[in-house]
Amino acid sequence: AASGITASMIFALGLGFSLVLLAAIGLAVVAMFAVRAYRSGTGADDSRSIGLAVATALVSTAVLGWSLAPVLSFDSFRFVMLGRMLVQGQIGFGGTDLTDYPVMMVHLQALASAMGGSYLVYTPVAGGLLAVTAGMNHLLGKVDRRRTALLIAVAAVAGAGIFLTSNFMLRLQLSYLNSHVLFAGFLLLGVASSIRAEPGVTPAETRVGSLLLAAVAISRVEGLLVAALALTAIAGSGTLKPRDLGRVGTIALVPPALWYGRLLLAGGSGSILTPTRTGALLVLGALPLVVAATPRLSRLVPWLPLIALSSLTGAIVLLGLTDPESVGMSGAAMLGNMATAGQWGVVWWLVLPLLVVLTVLGPSIRNDSAWALLTVGHLFLILLLGAVRETPYRLGWGDSGNRMLIHVLPLGITYCILKLRAPTDVDTAGSNASVARPTSLTDPLRSE
Repeated sequence: AASGITASMIFALGLGFSLVLLAAIGLAVVAMFAVRAYRSGTGADDSRSIGLAVATALVSTAVLGWSLAPVLSFDSFRFVMLGRMLVQGQIGFGGTDLTDYPVMMVHLQALASAMGGSYLVYTPVAGGLLAVTAGMNHLLGKVDRRRTALLIAVAAVAGAGIFLTSNFMLRLQLSYLNSHVLFAGFLLLGVASSIRAEPGVTPAETRVGSLLLAAVAISRVEGLLVAALALTAIAGSGTLKPRDLGRVGTIALVPPALWYGRLLLAGGSGSILTPTRTGALLVLGALPLVVAATPRLSRLVPWLPLIALSSLTGAIVLLGLTDPESVGMSGAAMLGNMATAGQWGVVWWLVLPLLVVLTVLGPSIRNDSAWALLTVGHLFLILLLGAVRETPYRLGWGDSGNRMLIHVLPLGITYCILKLRAPTDVDTAGSNASVARPTSLTDPLRSE
């Protein structure tokens, strides 16, 4: 995440691709953390943790690369080609190359090319899988550990059965040269670092969360919209103090704003991003933080998730009235892909009905409206993106709308587990204070 964000800022400043500069910045960051750990007396523990993390990442990447053959689509070949062009200095801001393909993946392929490799497949996949695991553990592993362990074991067995029998799409993600798994992992872990089942978020968690949300914004072309959705949910959850929320928003939005602003100034225009759409993305990305920072609008902050969810619903209804064919075709394609055509097996037959029923009729949990926005609202956003495209979504596993469903799946499963175990959640932090719970989805909760 840090590597991609740094690279995007270097590119935006017109410095091109420089492996030496990236390495120097990386070493400076490592040195900064090392000095801080030494001064705090936690150097040994931090070194052990970092060593274990690096070893886990390397082993995961090696196992995936050894056991699975890579899958490359047209977009995958474009990533590889753009990465090579970036290293050779043959890519500019004014064309369609950087408006149709996210800079995070272009940067990763440029790294592979600069180090003599053909392409990079398993590093982003392993990173995404580890981020999904870390995010779910962060949200589920600190409350009622015995019940959580049982739920995780059942989910693992069920997931393995689905994976080994019928689920082509999940198998595909393990060796597909694209940013889908990485994006899903960044999003879940970024949200998990700021929205917890327990009250209280540490400053270190907010820094990690904001860094990952910045990575979300540059890992997909629609990433800035999804990052804005996540920031809206975080602001409305009330788990962060205004100062912490401002810090998260600044780190999460300034580097992507620099990148997208550079595209806007250069007049970059493609089939996905145009100058008008890029400007709209920047405005929408900053909107939740503007509302949270404006004293006269501060009363709206707890209701931001519900307002955003209602706005997405209203936009779909309005588009349905003005362009019913596009909305109808995209909606039908999404449902058809979830059911059979998208090669998801039984996953969405289980997750989608459970998600809808638990959202509407399930027990209330902490930050209910924020989670509804992150899951149901995210599905609405995907439908909205298909409705405004020149060509609506279509049936088949290769459709972009079908592939984007993987971004919602970890969040949806996590939300369902939080809902299912809500009556037995306990506060393991040792606090004797009672924790208020919302009485309905329309009663946003702000932490004490």
